[in-house]
Order: sequence, then C-alpha cells, then structure tokens
Amino acid sequence: MKFSEFDLDDQIIQALEEAGYSECMPVQEQTLAHTIKGKDVFVQSQTGTGKTAAFLVSIFALLRGELKGKKSLIIAPTRELAVQIEKEAILLGHNLGFNICSFYGGVGYGRQEHH
Repeated sequence: MKFSEFDLDDQIIQALEEAGYSECMPVQEQTLAHTIKGKDVFVQSQTGTGKTAAFLVSIFALLRGELKGKKSLIIAPTRELAVQIEKEAILLGHNLGFNICSFYGGVGYGRQEHH
C-alpha cells in the first residue's frame, strides 16, 4: 500500500517521497489508518520495521489537522533512541513548519540551549 492512499496532507506525502518512502512497510500499513484518526495502537516489532515513521507520520498528520496549534512530546528511554527519533522527525517533517528538537542528559547545554 502506498502512503498516498491514506488521508494525509500533501506536504506529508511530499516529505515521505523525498525521504524515499512511497510504499508502506507492514507495520505502517496496519497502523496508519487508525493512528491518523487519533486512535491508540500497540505495536511490537523488530528494529527497522518502520515503527518510528509510523508514529511520526501520525503525529504530523494530527498536528496539521484536528490538533493544529498543539504540541507533541515524545519520550524515549535512551539518548541514542531520542537522537534517532529526532533525525527521522527532521527528515520526514522538514517542510511542515514544526520545530523539532531533542533534549537529554549527559551533554553540555550548547546545542540544546538554542532550541
């Protein structure tokens, strides 16, 4: 299934295509129809199966739609995962007008202070 088959904003589709995403991975296909409508899902799958993109696309869709003007906070258990999510969010959301940043301990204030 293609991302363009979902009820997603054209800019989200464009960002996905620019990032090399056109076909959904199974986890994305199974969850997006529910999550872009604000429904909760629980997913457990191996690394590299598309979970991060699935929840980011859902968040972006909601923040550009019915939750416009709201904010989103993603909490990750490790610094490495926080950085990975931030990079993916920047890749997929670069043209959507969101401020995307991560904050975590163990590093100086420099980079984080400017966000």
